[in-house]
Amino acid sequence: MSILRENRTLLTLLLAGALALAVGIVRGGGQENEDIDAFQAMRITWGAEFDMVLARDSRINQGVSPAEMGKLLPGYSIANFGFGHAVFSGEYLEAVENLLDPESERRVIVLGIVPLSLTTLHVDNNEFLQHKRKHPVETVGSVVFRDFLYFFRPIEFEQQQVLRVVGRLDRVKEYHEDGWAAATMNPEKPTIALGFARNNYKKVKVSAEIVDELLAAVSRWRGEGIEVYGFLMPTSLAMVELEAELSGYNDSAFGEAFERAGGTWLEFKMDKYHSYDGQHLRKDSALRFSRVLGRTLKRTMGVR
Repeated sequence: MSILRENRTLLTLLLAGALALAVGIVRGGGQENEDIDAFQAMRITWGAEFDMVLARDSRINQGVSPAEMGKLLPGYSIANFGFGHAVFSGEYLEAVENLLDPESERRVIVLGIVPLSLTTLHVDNNEFLQHKRKHPVETVGSVVFRDFLYFFRPIEFEQQQVLRVVGRLDRVKEYHEDGWAAATMNPEKPTIALGFARNNYKKVKVSAEIVDELLAAVSRWRGEGIEVYGFLMPTSLAMVELEAELSGYNDSAFGEAFERAGGTWLEFKMDKYHSYDGQHLRKDSALRFSRVLGRTLKRTMGVR
C-alpha cells in the first residue's frame, strides 16, 4: 500500500507539472492580453439575445454599466458593445443590430456619440474589427479556456463575474459579463488623452459620409420597429471643448439630424462626471452616469 501511495503521489505531481507547463504554453502573451482577449471574444460571440444594446467606442465601454442601468429598467437584457476606436459604419453597425433578440417586443439601440467615431481614422482598423476577424477557433478558445487558465494564477474577484486587471498606465480595469469594462487609474493623468485627440484631429475631421451612413442605419432601424436613442457621451469638459473646436462636430446640428432620421436625441450635463485621463469616466462616475442614463430612458420610453 505504501508503494502504491508513493507511486500515486508521484504520478499526481507529474501530471500537475505537465498540466502547468501546458497552461504556460497556451497562455503565452501575458495576463493583461489574455484577459482582454477573453473579454472581447466573449462579446464577439454573443448572439441575438438582448433587448437593448449600447454601442460605440471605449468611452461607452468604460462609461456605462448595463447592470446599473438595469436597476432602473427591470426586465431588460442589456449589453455594452462598445469597442476602442469603433467607427459607426459597415460591419459594426450590422453587428450591433444582430445582437437584438428578434422575439423581443422592446428592441432598443443606444448610441453614445463621440466625434472620433464619425471620422474615417479607424474605419479599417479598430478593436471591433481586430477581434471580429480573428479565426473562429482562436475566438472560441479564448472563451473556453478563460476560466481554466484563471485557476492557475492569483486573481482578486469583487464578484464572481468581475476580474480586476492591472494594465498599462497604472490603470485597473474590471471586465464584467454584461460587457462593461470599469476603469480607475492611480495616479490619474487627467490631460493625457487631450494630446492624442489633438493629433487625431490634425489628421481627420467628422466625415459627412460616416454621418450619413449612421443616420441611414437609424432610419432603417426605426422602420424595423427598433427604438434608437443617441447622446454625446460624457467626458471631461476640456475634451468637449477641444472636440468642439477641432473635430468639425456640431452637437446641436447632429442632434437635429439624428431626430430627423427618427431617433431620439438625449442631452446630459458634462460637468457632473469625473474622467481619470481626460477622456474616459472613472468607475464611480460611470456608475453615476449609468443611473442617470437608465432613469432618462425609463422616463422617455414610459417604462413602469
